[in-house]
Amino acid sequence: MPKNLISATKTLSRTPHIIWPLFTLAATSAVSADTVNLDLDSYAYGSSQMISLNGSYEWNETTGSETFYNNKAFQHHWTDTDSGSMMITYCLQLYQGVDLGGNYDFTVTDIEDSPTSPPFPGAMGAQRAILLRDLYARWADPLTAGLPMDEDEMNDAATAFQILIWEITHERFSAVDATGMIAQIDLGIGALQWNSDSTAVSDFATAMIDSLGVDGFRDADIMGLTNPDAQDQVSMIPAPGALFLVSLSALGTPARRRRR
Repeated sequence: MPKNLISATKTLSRTPHIIWPLFTLAATSAVSADTVNLDLDSYAYGSSQMISLNGSYEWNETTGSETFYNNKAFQHHWTDTDSGSMMITYCLQLYQGVDLGGNYDFTVTDIEDSPTSPPFPGAMGAQRAILLRDLYARWADPLTAGLPMDEDEMNDAATAFQILIWEITHERFSAVDATGMIAQIDLGIGALQWNSDSTAVSDFATAMIDSLGVDGFRDADIMGLTNPDAQDQVSMIPAPGALFLVSLSALGTPARRRRR
């Protein structure tokens, strides 16, 4: 369980399972251009979760009287309007949003410079980017930028993955390097707090946190997708022109790494 996790009621996603037998990643347009135009097709996997965000709190602060809001902690599925290919992202910001069925122009941005500000939190910088790359390298599928879990685990895993991304980007760590930041990750206190009683999501979140930095930081080729008027996103950069025949329900389960 995440440390100091506060109990609340979880609302699971009712989004139906979506299969794209021909799943083409938005490789060429997203990587070779400065901007990419995307349609948001589905929230796919994840769940709605109660999140509190107070940018004035330090990483170890809490009052016990925080206000929690229902936020969509989901994997996002997009269509690249130029190529017709698909892209999977997670969001980097809480104070902005994107609408299902909406069309957005995103600027492809170095992950260190994402998300843009205003609003809070602003660019994550080099050390948080190390954590985010490590998280993606250990848990995301490099072919799809999604999570390679069994179908019955996907909602819980995607929820935990999204919440941890928010923690990495929004928490006001006092540590100045990635190793120190790991020791200060706590989903129950600080600028970002999560209020849930889901054991399954908590187990995934704990496994993801415990895996960070084990035997050194791993690298993943990830990018920011930024828009000043919409919620900035993060995704892996696929090989240019790559075409993969995969089903979202036919992905294997990774070994979960725990730090001792």
